[in-house]
Amino acid sequence: MMFDINVKGLIAMCAATFPHLKKNGGTIINFGSDAGLASLGIAGGHSYYGATKGAVHTFTRHAAAEFGPHDVRVNTVVPAIWTPMYDHYRERMSTEELEQHEKAMTQYIPLGGKLGDTLKDIAPVMLFLVSDASRFITGQIIAVNGGIGMVR
Repeated sequence: MMFDINVKGLIAMCAATFPHLKKNGGTIINFGSDAGLASLGIAGGHSYYGATKGAVHTFTRHAAAEFGPHDVRVNTVVPAIWTPMYDHYRERMSTEELEQHEKAMTQYIPLGGKLGDTLKDIAPVMLFLVSDASRFITGQIIAVNGGIGMVR
């Protein structure tokens, strides 16, 4: 199921979108993960998730090379953003677990010690990637993660 959503779904979206973009140029932004770049040292199925995101990163590079001659840029954003899903995750924690989690996040994320904000952190990067200001950027993995994963 995870592979179907994270990889097959992304490839299907790109395959459906490319013929339209091929006519006028454009941008595709995929969503990757730090788990697809390196082990996060967390047990519980992250190896499967990481493998799907590694596939996303590789697909992005190959699609960028294939689609580039048609003026279509393809990049991946690796976000670490505070979402409603993260709120639900935190709500299930006990007071002690939440304190431990907050302490771990402070050590895990160098910039600010917590996940980023959708509007302040990820949206400006995505706007940049779809703008003409990024016209010479393709095939890149762009981490918007507060420094969680500092790997290339």
